Amino acid sequence: KSKNGTLHVWPGKRGGNGQSTVPQKKLWIWLNVATNYKWETELAVPTKVPRHRGCGYPTNYKIDIACLDLKLGIEVDGKGHKSKKAILRDAKKTHKLEELGWRVLRYTNKDIMTNPFRALLMIEHVIKDL
Repeated sequence: KSKNGTLHVWPGKRGGNGQSTVPQKKLWIWLNVATNYKWETELAVPTKVPRHRGCGYPTNYKIDIACLDLKLGIEVDGKGHKSKKAILRDAKKTHKLEELGWRVLRYTNKDIMTNPFRALLMIEHVIKDL
């Protein structure tokens, strides 16, 4: 496999769960250059739900890329977000953040890596509407 190029060695790190992926890092850089706003990565937003209440929400949600001034969050999702369970979990997160006054946009890693300018144009359009 090594000789024919099909050997895949896991590098021991991945994005998500507090670690920015390559598409997230690229989009974050482009947003900070292309807009007049400060964008943060892995921003923790309190859900304002007491932990002991047992309602199924965490005490906070982390947004991949966020602008506090606009209350605009951008999620960049990899392949792990395609399962039914992940889709429901993402919808629950989006719904809660919207209840808290956030606008949430979702893109796939592929969206960002293959057509970043389309994503940037869409984000700029949303910013103008805010």
